[in-house]
Amino acid sequence: MPEQSTESSGPLWRAIIIFVVGIGIGFSLAYYWFEVKPETKDSSQSEAKRDGYQKSIPESSVSNGIILSATDDIAVVSVSDQSAGSLVTVDSLTMANSGWVAIRENIDRTVGKILGAQRFDAGTYANISVELLRPTVSGSRYSAVLFKDDGDRTFNYQYDLLIERDSKLVESQFLAK
Repeated sequence: MPEQSTESSGPLWRAIIIFVVGIGIGFSLAYYWFEVKPETKDSSQSEAKRDGYQKSIPESSVSNGIILSATDDIAVVSVSDQSAGSLVTVDSLTMANSGWVAIRENIDRTVGKILGAQRFDAGTYANISVELLRPTVSGSRYSAVLFKDDGDRTFNYQYDLLIERDSKLVESQFLAK
């Protein structure tokens, strides 16, 4: 029986090694792209602001309908106590730039999950509605919180910036009756 030459198996092993290394690099890049994603938006925004859940609201930060600004933005939102349901009526809204009104739960003075959001172009509005994915519950408190749209016209609490001034959210709290 003739022996196989090691010269002919060398290119095969090199091809296998290159293939395995390529697969490893591909998986690493895919993980980085889909899981890690470098911050390309405002890197000064803290993780607590981006995570969309459990941002504590100090007693002094409530600003019902007061004009507050984030950078050069003017933003005002006002919501009155209203009946529980799957729609929230916003009494008035003024925004210098396109943005979102998000309705969030308030649990023990902490802003909780987002129940729904509606995008509005820059301007002043009166008696507008925000449709919710889950209805408000009678006796519970909620907040209408403003987000600045990042330009993609799609709501994403991780990338659309909370509008705030002096570490105070631009918001209006209300009670569902």
